[in-house]
Amino acid sequence: MAERPLPSPLPADLPENWALDQIVAPDGTSVGLTQQHGYNYLMEQVNAAHRGVNAINESFDTISGKRTCRFVVGTSTAGWTEADCDYLCDGVDDQAEIQAAIDAVPSGGGEIVLLAGKYQITGPVTITARRTLIGNGLKSTQLNIQPGAFSVENSAAITLYGELRDLELYGFSSGAEAGNYLIATEGESYIERVSFFPAASGACILGSPNSLSVVSCVFHTSLSDALLFQGREDSNSVLIFHSNRFVSQGRITVKPGTANSTASRPFISIVGNVGRGYLELSLNFIASYSVIACNDLNSLKLINSVGCLLSNNNFAGLLPNPCITLDAETKYNFVTGNQIINSNNGVQKTIQDNGQNNIIRFNSNDTGSGGGGASGVASFNGRSGAVTPQSGDYTAGMVGARPDTWTPTAADVGAVTGQGVQTIQAMTQEEYDALTEKSGTTMYIIKE
Repeated sequence: MAERPLPSPLPADLPENWALDQIVAPDGTSVGLTQQHGYNYLMEQVNAAHRGVNAINESFDTISGKRTCRFVVGTSTAGWTEADCDYLCDGVDDQAEIQAAIDAVPSGGGEIVLLAGKYQITGPVTITARRTLIGNGLKSTQLNIQPGAFSVENSAAITLYGELRDLELYGFSSGAEAGNYLIATEGESYIERVSFFPAASGACILGSPNSLSVVSCVFHTSLSDALLFQGREDSNSVLIFHSNRFVSQGRITVKPGTANSTASRPFISIVGNVGRGYLELSLNFIASYSVIACNDLNSLKLINSVGCLLSNNNFAGLLPNPCITLDAETKYNFVTGNQIINSNNGVQKTIQDNGQNNIIRFNSNDTGSGGGGASGVASFNGRSGAVTPQSGDYTAGMVGARPDTWTPTAADVGAVTGQGVQTIQAMTQEEYDALTEKSGTTMYIIKE
């Protein structure tokens, strides 16, 4: 903590009981009053106040001018004391101190730093807008979400309007929390470097925000929702889901605000997500020109999607097949450059297109480059396999070449009768050089 300008507080004991005609003296006791009634004592306290004010004034020379707000939260279970932090948890209902720190941040925003340790969350927490709850890093700061943190079934322990970073979330279930989420996102939400360990019956992120970014997170899920993102009715939502890792199987689902809602048109960018397990991705939205690229995927299904780019994804798992499905309401989507070979047996999987005007080319099962198959050429001029042009495959006439004996006429070069070039004459360079006079209406063509 900063050093106080006044080591000891002023006594604040100057008399307020002066009577008419009392004598003022350097020392109050000399006139039968208390010491505080003395003139010298009064001046001593005034000078002390002046020195304190001057010290405060001079301290502004060392202030940078930047205005930041940060509250520090620690827990005594990890050895932290009140001297280390602004709010000290004790391992019991730790959400109370964390919420108090969040609420203490002024409206302009700021950070709440959770020091290393394990925090027991037994009630809901709300991270309001322009607040960032930031831990001390993965494997360092851990929030243990207990069943009591969920207000009702299918609810979330943490409601996020701001930012959440650098910590681990563990969900503990009593068996009655099926469908609960660790986080529900609203407004402009941002999640970075968070590791999720949901309960067996729970899930990770439920979102219906204006904008949600999930970046560099780790999901320890098993056939449960890593993310259920639902578009808003009142605005076009944005989802950024980049560079996340799945330790086991997980699922991402994107839905409109209501079935076939034209008011909800989220933009989706799902890029660079990897993992040892599989990721199931189901996108159901209207007119969203979105990007799904460079992911490790188990399956992907587009529903009511228009103008999306699906590129450079890897579908190496055993099942399902088809691994990419475009339903009847999809159109103008571009599916290209995806690897859909089963990594265990090398068998090509398939892409099922039930939509309209979707472009599906140059995926690993596309043999249209000459290697044979339904989309390519099986054989040519008695040759099978890869087809490449060879000498004798085509005649000069097939490719529009002129015979060697052809002599162009005036019409061949666009000459107009009576104007410009009227005749064409072919000759060698020597014959051309030997001409003593050259005609202005003749085109001379030098032949070898």
